[in-house]
Amino acid sequence: DEAEQLLSLKSFEISDIAEVKYFICLFKGFVQLLDQNHEGAKYEFIQALSQKSDGITAKFHLAISEIHLSDLDLSKSLVNEIVDFDLNRTHQSIEANKTNDFNYFVRNFISSNYFNDSVCYSLLEVFENRINDLTSSAQVRFLCLKEDIISLKEIKFGEMHEEEIYKSLDFIEEFVKNYQNSENLLVLENISKIEQKLVDTLKSILSNIEESYKREIQESLKIYDLKIGENVQLKARHQSEYELQKKRIEDKLKTTLTDYQLMMDEKIKSIEYKSENIESKPEYNPSASFKNSISYSLFLSLLVLLLAGFAEYSNSSVQEVTDASKVLTIVLFHGSKWGVISFVIGIFISLMVSASTSMEKASAKQRLAKTVSLLKNEKAENIKTIKEDFERAITDNEQKYKSRIDSVDEQVRELIEKKKQDESVMIERAASRVSKETSRTKEIIEHYQ
Repeated sequence: DEAEQLLSLKSFEISDIAEVKYFICLFKGFVQLLDQNHEGAKYEFIQALSQKSDGITAKFHLAISEIHLSDLDLSKSLVNEIVDFDLNRTHQSIEANKTNDFNYFVRNFISSNYFNDSVCYSLLEVFENRINDLTSSAQVRFLCLKEDIISLKEIKFGEMHEEEIYKSLDFIEEFVKNYQNSENLLVLENISKIEQKLVDTLKSILSNIEESYKREIQESLKIYDLKIGENVQLKARHQSEYELQKKRIEDKLKTTLTDYQLMMDEKIKSIEYKSENIESKPEYNPSASFKNSISYSLFLSLLVLLLAGFAEYSNSSVQEVTDASKVLTIVLFHGSKWGVISFVIGIFISLMVSASTSMEKASAKQRLAKTVSLLKNEKAENIKTIKEDFERAITDNEQKYKSRIDSVDEQVRELIEKKKQDESVMIERAASRVSKETSRTKEIIEHYQ
């Protein structure tokens, strides 16, 4: 009671509190047993189990209390639970291939302590019932295990889990050697477990052998995977080169078209500029031509006027005309007629020249317009030709790389087909060899199933 009060004053984890309470109840139960108070002991052990349901010590002594209270059914049930606990410990050591642990648990199993107290002899029925069902076949089963272990010594287990397989077989061999004549309950109860361990080990051996051949086949087929991988990489490289080459052609087409269009546009603009500014050239300016012709006509008219006037003066009598004013009058009067006539003719000629200039200008503009039209047509035709040339280049490039890629694909298909054929042959051969190597192993497995 003081321990419980002290426990309530301390701060512990819930799990720790339950553990401490379990031991307190155990101690109180032991005290009650020593005082021959079996009802009190029963109560305390039940309280202990309420704190720890799998408490083996509490179950063990609760069974003793129940014997004293003549409740054999509950005692036997508890004893069976304790035997099962002993078995579970041996099972764990079997699974872990721990021979020393197994031997310890077999020689020091908890339920054997019931034989130290004469009052527990009434529980012998529990052990007898479990042993009687096993002893009749134990020797035969031990003999089969021994023979099977010997026959397995010649089997090659392969590399995978080899160490674990040998450990399992060594454990089974030690079990048979140490306990083939034993009537220990835990030994007899574990024969089935050992047989199952042998079956599981043999299945691992079968799996190991099959895996060994599979690895051998896969290793042999690696050359195909390597070649297929190389071809896949080659195909990817061809595809990449094709895309790169296609982009280069397209970029070159774009650059070529741009440069050509700029060049042609410059030519066309230059000619159009000449056409628009054709009158800036004197030879194509009617007004300038007319003005120049009039200027020449005026100059010629004056020249004709003077020449004609002096000619008339020369025909006159020099003696009669001595006065300067009269001379000038004669020159101007008689020369003006021819001057006017020559000027009129000059005007007519100027008009003709101006008209001719206008016609020449129109003709020049027409020629320039025709040149522009021809250049535009040439530009369109050449652009079309350039595009067609590049389209052919793209098509040729595509066909070239398509041929390469198709060739690689064909090689991959051939390799895959050859791999399947070789794999099929290898699997068939391996199956035959596995069948021969595992025939004895399979017989043993079938014997235990």
